[in-house]
Amino acid sequence: MDTPTRLTPSSPPAAPLRLRRSAILWGLLGLSLALHVLTLSGVLAARGTAKQEGDQLLVLLDEAATSSFALTIPVRDTIPVVADVPVRLELDVPIRLSIPIQQNVDLPINTPLGSTSISIPLNLTVPISTTVPIVIDRSIAINTSVVVDTDIPVAIDVAKTPFGGYLQQIREQLARLLRAL
Repeated sequence: MDTPTRLTPSSPPAAPLRLRRSAILWGLLGLSLALHVLTLSGVLAARGTAKQEGDQLLVLLDEAATSSFALTIPVRDTIPVVADVPVRLELDVPIRLSIPIQQNVDLPINTPLGSTSISIPLNLTVPISTTVPIVIDRSIAINTSVVVDTDIPVAIDVAKTPFGGYLQQIREQLARLLRAL
């Protein structure tokens, strides 16, 4: 039987193979290092861009949270009004006047000589000064329609709505995220 020949590490043909392998490994190591540098620079660039965009987004969130918006709501409707309105009034009506009386009054007189009539002229003024209480206790029925044609301006402050709270929560979470970058 033949014994196989063994190559030992010190044998001359193995030295060029070892150099070739070593050069390939160094080349792969260099390529790996270059890829890592490119990947790291890309990640750092993306991080910088994310921070810039995040800062701009924080500014936009602050503006949105402190903004308000206005709108006009048109109201065009006919509103029926049906009601009984009780009215209870007590009034004191003062009456102050003078009534002139100019009249001839025939006064019949019976005498033993016979009946006769005497004309008495009246020319006088009768003063009246009194207060008359008047009580009004009524119910007034109202049955009508009121036409409403108006525009109602409405201004809404975003911070005072539930949406303002949501914007604040988003802002806080984004600020935490940016601090972690």
